[in-house]
Amino acid sequence: MNNLNELIKLIDEKRIVQIACDLMRFKSDNPSTTDLENHSNEAGIANYILDFFKSVGIEAYAQAAYFDRVNVIACLKGISKESVPSIAFNGHMDVVPAGDLSLWEHDPYDPWLKDGKLYGRGACDMKGSIACFMHVMETIKKYNIQHDEDIWFTAVIDEEKSNKGVNALLQSSFKADRCIVGEASSCEILIGHRGVLAFEIEIPGIACHAAMTATGQGRNAILDAIKAIKSIENVDIKLHEKKSEMLGCSQLNVTGFSSGIKVNVIPDKAVLQLDGRTALGEKLEDIQNLVASALDSLKDKGEILSYKIKPTTFCPSYELPLDSEFLRTAKSAAKKVGLEPKISVFGATCEASLIAKVCPEVIIFGAGSLKQAHNSNEFVPVNDLIKTAHFYLSCVLENN
Repeated sequence: MNNLNELIKLIDEKRIVQIACDLMRFKSDNPSTTDLENHSNEAGIANYILDFFKSVGIEAYAQAAYFDRVNVIACLKGISKESVPSIAFNGHMDVVPAGDLSLWEHDPYDPWLKDGKLYGRGACDMKGSIACFMHVMETIKKYNIQHDEDIWFTAVIDEEKSNKGVNALLQSSFKADRCIVGEASSCEILIGHRGVLAFEIEIPGIACHAAMTATGQGRNAILDAIKAIKSIENVDIKLHEKKSEMLGCSQLNVTGFSSGIKVNVIPDKAVLQLDGRTALGEKLEDIQNLVASALDSLKDKGEILSYKIKPTTFCPSYELPLDSEFLRTAKSAAKKVGLEPKISVFGATCEASLIAKVCPEVIIFGAGSLKQAHNSNEFVPVNDLIKTAHFYLSCVLENN
């Protein structure tokens, strides 16, 4: 029988920080334009993780995900000959760009420690948690800690844009019974998240010289787009009518607008960007149909000429049932390492809902706060890294 109180003493704070710093030095920014998506900014960090696992004697391999961009998968086989639920650790290797470097105290890709916090791009989103995953597996291997279940590690590309990495994982033979997604959760157990979707809507007009509108020429796409925006606002109001107890209500917002080529030309099109959040398990088509119905009504009344709607992003919502056996296990594991097992939901969207297609039970638990993610001077408290590593190890040993 493993003594958890003794085993958590094997978790090495300096080693976690070292691994996290190594990961953060890789500028694994997610490509921001379509023509760059074929090329990998994650190659350096992927190779590092592969070499790390191989150097400590853990089986690992690169999985082709998108052109030359790869996921990394590793596995520690369990010792039980009986059916024991396997567990997977999941994280993403890509980060959002650092943005305006003048807003950072130091180079965001040269991590630094200050007042008990580790700073740099990816500190909490989510290279700190990946470092915890890696160190826990390294520790289990190094000290031959007995574990019944198979322990999987999956590090994927492209979480920050279009989920190409996790979709490649889903199309492979990979499966596990349970999964911990290491998004920043302030060391709380999170059991769901709202879904996200995005649309681009084009509203056409008829171009003409701006001086000729009084003669009846042209049709201003901007004015028609304003009518479309008001109609979409009504869709948003309708979505608020129903709520999930855990996730709240769905919503839809116009978050972008572009039109016009020159000050003296009536624009022949306007383009709207829409961001939606789903809370009731809606599919992409459900929200798209609501938007299309609203715009069809405008078209039938002659208030717009026509429209084009193009989905650009979709990730569904996710809720783990409160009676889940994995949730019971996770709460017990948290208590055993001195954590208060507060249960909540993730404030943003992550890939838990997609991973749930191959891992039936998924929770979100990671170091740092979502409030720091994507910000200048992003940081993770070092104490959070220790708590997170303790929790991950406790979860692994809970089935023993």
